Amino acid sequence: MSSGELISEMPRAGIARLTLNRPAHRNALTPELRESLRTELKALMQDDTVRAVLLTGAQGQFCAGGDLARLAALPKDQVTALLRSGHALIRLLIESPKPVVAAIAGSAAGGGAGLALACDAVLMANSARLVLPFDRIGLVPDYGLAYTLARRMGISRAHLLMLSPKPISAAQALAYGLADQVVPEADLEETAIELATNFARQSPLATAWIKKLTLAQSPPLQSTLDIELAAQAECFRSDEFQAGVAAFLSKTTLKP
Repeated sequence: MSSGELISEMPRAGIARLTLNRPAHRNALTPELRESLRTELKALMQDDTVRAVLLTGAQGQFCAGGDLARLAALPKDQVTALLRSGHALIRLLIESPKPVVAAIAGSAAGGGAGLALACDAVLMANSARLVLPFDRIGLVPDYGLAYTLARRMGISRAHLLMLSPKPISAAQALAYGLADQVVPEADLEETAIELATNFARQSPLATAWIKKLTLAQSPPLQSTLDIELAAQAECFRSDEFQAGVAAFLSKTTLKP
């Protein structure tokens, strides 16, 4: 099945692969793509023939995060609804009873990094990187990143990373605990399918309970998302955000 911006297929029995498919925009999220992804994930979680999910991006890129030009033009009274819809997607990934594997080629930036780190396992090509550019455009990390970064690398290191964000190479991500495996780019797809297949061989009931047990050891997800919502809504409405986006888009346009 394909809906243009999202491709859903079964590369192997029991494995569903979802591919973000906006390659001309480095697979940046639009409201339509985000809702397609959420709807398809919900359907897959209720499909007994699906035992594991693989999330990836088209043509050598994972996801560039939000579409900044569209975000900057968003009416301020629609900001909260936009953020809540992103939270619904992140909750679905984190709380899903089935394991989800993220396979990252190119870059996972902003909300794209949030999507990846909400998955159960993160695989990166050795040339891939994570990018958290929020502060440069006057925003705070969203898509649950404050929660998932702290879970994976500890509060102190996550705190410093969010205060001074720099691109994180695949090797650094592995050392920090943000990636679970780094492989040559040519091997990324097959390695991710094999890992998803290994997950699919496990007991679905036990797997669902293991995910619940792990989640129970973490800080309450909703509390973090509530603070994120308040912070990001205020930042979205600020002059700093508009100026930051304008500067970012200007630099992007000038690049050869």
